Amino acid sequence: MPLILETVRMEQWFTELFAAHGIVILYCLTVFVLIICGMGVPISEEVVFLAAGFAAHSLNATYLEVALLCVVGVIGIIAGDSIPFFVGHRYGADFLTKSFFRRFLMPGKL
Repeated sequence: MPLILETVRMEQWFTELFAAHGIVILYCLTVFVLIICGMGVPISEEVVFLAAGFAAHSLNATYLEVALLCVVGVIGIIAGDSIPFFVGHRYGADFLTKSFFRRFLMPGKL
């Protein structure tokens, strides 16, 4: 039962968030989630696009807003893929030897 209550509270929180800030918060959330997807968080980008499309439909978004959501989503995917590339290009393998990353990335796992 507690899980259902938490789900209802989360849904209510998102509803209030979208009601207060409109489609702009949807753009920001979509870009943020797609960037962290590109950086290794195991969330499918397609699922993010489906959720964003459903949220846009729930907000009664116009065709222009949906088209802008698609453009923002593509920008989020490109940014999420580019950030790890540029970090690797700039710092190389030495970046993975920092103490913070050594806890998560052992040489045998690479």
